[in-house]
Amino acid sequence: MTDTSRKTSNFPKKHLLALGGVAAMLSLALLFTPGADVDVATAPAVAGHESQQETAAVAQVDDAVEQSVTEKIAAERNIATSATSEPAATPVVAEGSSAGSDSSQPLTAEAEAQAQPNEQRVTVEPGDNLASIFARVSLSPSVLHRVLESHPDARALSNLRPGQIFDFILDKDGNLQSLSSSLSALETLQVSRNGERFEFKRDLIKPEIREAHTRGTISSSLFNAATAAGLSYAMTLDLANVFGYDIDFALDLREGDSFDVLYEEKLVDGKRVGTGNILAARFINNGKTHTAVRYTDKNGNSSYYTAEGNSMRKA
Repeated sequence: MTDTSRKTSNFPKKHLLALGGVAAMLSLALLFTPGADVDVATAPAVAGHESQQETAAVAQVDDAVEQSVTEKIAAERNIATSATSEPAATPVVAEGSSAGSDSSQPLTAEAEAQAQPNEQRVTVEPGDNLASIFARVSLSPSVLHRVLESHPDARALSNLRPGQIFDFILDKDGNLQSLSSSLSALETLQVSRNGERFEFKRDLIKPEIREAHTRGTISSSLFNAATAAGLSYAMTLDLANVFGYDIDFALDLREGDSFDVLYEEKLVDGKRVGTGNILAARFINNGKTHTAVRYTDKNGNSSYYTAEGNSMRKA
């Protein structure tokens, strides 16, 4: 905060002396020049009136002096305020100077975007092939050929299904760095660049296996009943193969026939990702019950047998 007493003392002394002299002269002039018509009787009143005029003149001079001092202080305050509030000038760095070439300076948004890998995701649509998938990310047929030749199992990438997803990572020049695609919830194929060649990798997830049970009743066909019971298309074929020697599923099925199936269910992180083998099954066809149980011998060979121990396969 600016000290007012200090600002007052800085006002030029010669101005103060001049103003004081003017005030004294005005006082003397008013004191010794009364009007010509004033008599002795009115002298006290006139003297009192002149005294009032003198006091008013002195007050005007004092006000002028105070106003001058106040204006000077206000002017100096405005100068100080404008000096402190003026923004600092931004230093200009000459082109080619060391400050402009400092490697620690952050990259611009454009330069950073060019430095980051380009990630692209492509979803397989009906009618797609691997060449069209690569073309969508501007990769040439020669790159596709090198990817397929990276490993004999890389040909599995060509087994496309609608909805399958390919994740590509390209560098800033559009060159393939890596790609991955899930063939199923349990199998993922990956191809990554290593210098001038590509390396292939197959990732298999080992699921949790648990037993599951379902049952169904035939109303129109085996496949409709199996789908309603939650069996996949592959497991429905397995069920038909298990009882194929005893039941003609094209001619022998009757409305009201039923089945029970105990099978393997595959889980990953608690979610069902597929099914395994049929462990046991029972099929009631036209009032007759057929039972099958899966058995694996010490050599790892598996087959289905009746409850009496006879093979379900007949000559």
